[in-house]
Amino acid sequence: ICLKIDYLRIFKTFYFQVILGIRLGIVVGWLIPQFAPIAKVIGETFINMIKMMIAPIIFLPLLAG
Repeated sequence: ICLKIDYLRIFKTFYFQVILGIRLGIVVGWLIPQFAPIAKVIGETFINMIKMMIAPIIFLPLLAG
């Protein structure tokens, strides 16, 4: 029973989820190449949202301090 709990705990680790996401991305890209333009739009939108958050995260603590 203890071994089963340790086995299930690995699914919650960040590095396992990253490796799983990379592998799933490779499989989806290989099996469904038509999805690439849609995935590019999703990825670029995500990166742009991250970029929009960088300035307030840096500027607001400087303003408060």
